[in-house]
Amino acid sequence: MTALPDPIAERSPEVPQSLPWVSITREMTFPAAHHFWVKDWSEQENWEAFGKTSNRQGHGHNYRIAVTLHGPVHPATGMVMNLTEVKKHLQTAIFNPLAFQHLNTQVKPFDHLQPTLENLAPFCWAQLQQALAVQAKSNPWQPDKAACRLIHLRLYEDWDMFVDYRNVLPSAYCPADPSDVPHEIVPMTESAATLPLVSTEVLFSRAYDFCASHRLENPALTDAENQALFGKCAYPNGHGHNYTLTVTLQGAPDPLTGMLIDMLELDTIVAQVLIDPMDHRHLNMDVPFLQGVNPTAENIVVACWNALDPHLPRHTKLYRLHLQETRNNAVAYYGPHHQQGLPWMPPV
Repeated sequence: MTALPDPIAERSPEVPQSLPWVSITREMTFPAAHHFWVKDWSEQENWEAFGKTSNRQGHGHNYRIAVTLHGPVHPATGMVMNLTEVKKHLQTAIFNPLAFQHLNTQVKPFDHLQPTLENLAPFCWAQLQQALAVQAKSNPWQPDKAACRLIHLRLYEDWDMFVDYRNVLPSAYCPADPSDVPHEIVPMTESAATLPLVSTEVLFSRAYDFCASHRLENPALTDAENQALFGKCAYPNGHGHNYTLTVTLQGAPDPLTGMLIDMLELDTIVAQVLIDPMDHRHLNMDVPFLQGVNPTAENIVVACWNALDPHLPRHTKLYRLHLQETRNNAVAYYGPHHQQGLPWMPPV
């Protein structure tokens, strides 16, 4: 992969330390087919583990990928990287190898790895990181360890299921300047097809919808005081929302199934613990784990964490709950261990 000559770069051999560092994000979609199958299992065992996705003829998705790059703003262009270049890298590194392919039969390493989101995301990272490394070596304006770098990748299989990935998951990460960004990236000495992807940690997210009514009130205040504080949200008969709750787990995918957690198991736990008790309910009056709680979005998401966390399998870690109350309002909670600072993850 040969980078195009950059005449501006040739006139700027060094990156001034005073340049602002900014993050940019670009999205792309690609269609692909796949199936899940463990060779050493019987057809019945594969069906029990994977259900319809074990059909060896395959099924398909319109995958959506969003990549975030972080780097200095070029003084001549006003860009971290020309988005035409980013699009070219995505096309070459991800779209061309994966689009319109049956991943199990046409794309290595998925001839022996399950083509789950948990395995696909590190593969896409390695492909794109390799392309960026080639460009950095050929571009004098981006010297080694000072180049625009890939810091985040999100891969969607559908709107309600996605994986977030970077090659080292820190416990707290919010890049404000180049010193905050880990510069030591795993060297791309091998092609992505040969990298050992299954040992990599990912963030796996699954979204759930429910509708519920509530009323915001502080029982220590009068009705007039509550209405002055909460406005229309304190009307005595309440009001309602179509909520979306996104559950994010952290961990390494199982080497055999390629999954961080069995999705049916997760769906069952979340339904029993959270969705069924809240869906088509009045949150103030009908939900046991919200009794005595003023059901603001902030209080709901914390109560959901406390209710859900004890029921999850031990090999997974609850990383984040994100609650969308309206198109304009959303909250996120990272648990009691992140009371200060922002852990690493995009806001939505």
